[in-house]
Amino acid sequence: MEYIIKYKEKRPAGDWLITAKSEEKGLYHGTFDYEPTSTQVDERARRAFAEKIKFKEWEAAEAARIAEEEEQE
Repeated sequence: MEYIIKYKEKRPAGDWLITAKSEEKGLYHGTFDYEPTSTQVDERARRAFAEKIKFKEWEAAEAARIAEEEEQE
């Protein structure tokens, strides 16, 4: 499911504030230096979601490693 732009605002500084929503993945908030197309927003939101998942996986692995170290002590 793709991200759909729900809010787009050109701010006084000249950048664009974007809010997009995906039914499966939730909300994405971001800024662009240019007025983005829906495809550009979708691509950036998907990359941000993937990074979030990678971080959560790393965080879980790190917590498991720490628990294992504490168990060995």
